[in-house]
Amino acid sequence: MALALREEMTTSLIVNRPEIRSALDNHHGSGEMNWWTRGVPQRIREKCSQRRERDPKRLDSYCYADLLDLREILEANWSVLKAEVGRLGSDRRELREMLDRVNEIRNMVMHPARGIDPNEEDFAFIRNVNRDLRV
Repeated sequence: MALALREEMTTSLIVNRPEIRSALDNHHGSGEMNWWTRGVPQRIREKCSQRRERDPKRLDSYCYADLLDLREILEANWSVLKAEVGRLGSDRRELREMLDRVNEIRNMVMHPARGIDPNEEDFAFIRNVNRDLRV
């Protein structure tokens, strides 16, 4: 079950990340001095830059944003990004709570040594989130 849940979570996060970036790009303008500096809080930009420096692949800085970073980016750009989160765009508090729960489940799946296994309710929750995120 953990492997299927991991796949379900990964798909959700990967699918929605490009749409968030694209919406920021459309709103703030393309290029690092536009969408990146205007749309991403400084703390997150700095954290992503540090992660990028430690990675020999040196991907785009945005690739180093984690789930909670994405939550903060959504909140900082709510008026621009609420349409990118489907049905969840109608309630900011609900989105925050949902992303917190997704992060808790993600930690169970990605860090199995902690000894906390996801259950069927967690799996159903992630499937529902994926359904709700579809725009």
